[in-house]
Amino acid sequence: MSLDNGQTQQDSCHSSRKRRSSSRKSRNRKSGLLHKRLLSLLLLPLFVGLAIESFQLLSAAVVDGQTRDYLAFWQGRFNKDTEQFTLSEDAVAIARAGAVRAADLVPNSPKYQEAIGKIEAWVVLQAQLNGSVIESSHYQKGLAAYREAIRLRPAWPNVWADMAMIKVRAGEFDKEFFDTLRMATKFGPWEEGVMNTVTQLGLWYRNWLPADLKATVDGTIARYAENYPHQAMTIARLQDKREVICPLVSKPEWFRKDCPSVIDGQS
Repeated sequence: MSLDNGQTQQDSCHSSRKRRSSSRKSRNRKSGLLHKRLLSLLLLPLFVGLAIESFQLLSAAVVDGQTRDYLAFWQGRFNKDTEQFTLSEDAVAIARAGAVRAADLVPNSPKYQEAIGKIEAWVVLQAQLNGSVIESSHYQKGLAAYREAIRLRPAWPNVWADMAMIKVRAGEFDKEFFDTLRMATKFGPWEEGVMNTVTQLGLWYRNWLPADLKATVDGTIARYAENYPHQAMTIARLQDKREVICPLVSKPEWFRKDCPSVIDGQS
C-alpha cells in the first residue's frame, strides 16, 4: 500500500508540475501575442505615414514628369523657330497645375519649386517676344518660386542664373540681381547653361555692373567663348556684340564673316 501511495503522490506531483508548466507556457504565449499586437498598434501610424509619404512622392514624380515634358517641348520649339514660338494657354494651365500640385505634395523639394519658376519665366518670355503687356504677378510668382528653390538648395547654380534672367525681364536691376549673378558664377563656373545665361546678361549689362562683378562676368564670357564658340557667337550676333566675342574664340577663322578684323590682325 505504501509503495502504491508513494507512486500515486509522485504521479500527482508530476502531473501538477506539467499543468503549471503548461499554464506558464500558455500565459507566455498570450503575453507574447499581446506584446506583438501592442507593438503592431504602435507601429501602425508609422507604416501608414510611410505609405502616405511614398504615395505623395510617387504622385509628385508623375505630375512633375508631365510638367518637364511641357518644358522640354517649349524649349525645343523655341530653339527651332523663335519668331513663331507661342505657348498654348491650355498647355500652360496644365503644366502650371502639375508643378503646383507636385510642390504641394512635396513642399521641401527644390526641383518642384524650380519648375514653377520656369513656367512663369516662359510666360514672361512669350509676352515680351510678342510685345504684350503681362501682369506683374507672373514675374513675382516666378521669383518667389526661384527664391524658395534656392532656400531649399542654396548651391544650385542654374536656378541662380534663371532667377537673374527673370529679374532682368521684370526690370529689377538691383542688388539681388547682382547677387544672383555672383552666386551663379560661384557655384557653376563651368556649367554650360549658367555660362550661356551669364553671357547673355553680361553682354547686355556689363558696363553697368560693379567692377568686381564685371570682372567675374567677363571671365565667364571668355570661358564660354573658348569652350562653346558657336553658342557664344550666336548670342553675340543677336546682341550685335561680335567685337566682344571675336577676340575670345579660340578659332576666329571659323567665323570669317563675323570676325574679319581679328582674322586680318592674325595674318
